[in-house]
Amino acid sequence: MENPHSHNESTLQSVLLKARNIGHTLQETDLFHYVKASLEPTRDVTAPVHDVDLVFKTKEKGRLQLKTSTEFGNQEGSAVCGVPSDCN
Repeated sequence: MENPHSHNESTLQSVLLKARNIGHTLQETDLFHYVKASLEPTRDVTAPVHDVDLVFKTKEKGRLQLKTSTEFGNQEGSAVCGVPSDCN
């Protein structure tokens, strides 16, 4: 197993850029209400003193979605309500 501390040292700028890229990718999945990244002191007792962990806090969207639409015109109307077929 590779030692995680053997990688090249990262700069704050490179870590923030990577966090932004990961956060953007997570948002694009449309699985989460929100994605928040933060730097926290590392929990790894073998890590150097100034190391930090990049932590993502998310809130997953519900799996069930209900979509509705209505149309009115010329004294006619319709309403449609459905559950997307990809909901399990």
